[in-house]
Amino acid sequence: MFNIYSLNYERLKRKRLSLEVNRIKRNPESLIKIALVYPNTYFVAMSNLGFQYLYSNLNRPNIFYCDRFFLPEQEFIEKFSKEPLKSFESNLEASNFDLILFSITFENDYLNVLKMLNLMKINILKKNRTDYDPILIAGGIPVTVN
Repeated sequence: MFNIYSLNYERLKRKRLSLEVNRIKRNPESLIKIALVYPNTYFVAMSNLGFQYLYSNLNRPNIFYCDRFFLPEQEFIEKFSKEPLKSFESNLEASNFDLILFSITFENDYLNVLKMLNLMKINILKKNRTDYDPILIAGGIPVTVN
């Protein structure tokens, strides 16, 4: 289905990728695939050194392939929710990953975690999940301190 909002979002992703320095380029085939999710927008995530550190270190060993997911800007969320949110580098759906890691740095982003799982079309309730669904893991200061 052609969707002008998702097309504009894909252009925005490509532009941001082209401007990144020291981006890690890996082949997602035959590796353990990790979706590193920051439940806020690209600019908030890329301002977070902890998120960048995780991304860099998870991609360092040859057994992992780590790709990023960000919360789309507000103007894309409603229109873009008709199709699954795809990863930043490889444009893969979240269901193609083995692990989904949430890096949460603010309590206000708890609601964004649910919003992102919805946009990624990942089942939240245990009764709806199968053995083939990615494992969900959350980390960060609010998760460990609270």
